[in-house]
Amino acid sequence: MGYLTTITIYNDALNDFKNDPRAFAIAIFEGIDEANDTCKSAHVLFKDRSGYLTVHPSRHGSDNTVYVLKGNCVTEINPYSKDIKRLVEEKPDFIRSIVKIVKSDIKGLEKLLAEAKNQSKARKK
Repeated sequence: MGYLTTITIYNDALNDFKNDPRAFAIAIFEGIDEANDTCKSAHVLFKDRSGYLTVHPSRHGSDNTVYVLKGNCVTEINPYSKDIKRLVEEKPDFIRSIVKIVKSDIKGLEKLLAEAKNQSKARKK
């Protein structure tokens, strides 16, 4: 297993990225280095503009983490991440809202699994 890097691209700047793919690639590589050096998400500048490209620290394929998209951002939900520890201190209400989303999604997934199991049993009869 190798390492995986999660990157959030804000589509507002998509045309700028397309118009200069080389600079876009360089920004991503710089973001990967910064995120891994600091062990937290890197908000990368692209042509002196910020807020359009976020690179999360690379994770080994055997490491588990969850990312939640909410409020025009992607947040890693991992109790060991520096980003989440900072957010718990600075924006606890935001994190509480994310916890509600995750719990709701888990309930929905459990329901979906139960329905699939019941359908599988019905087909076998």
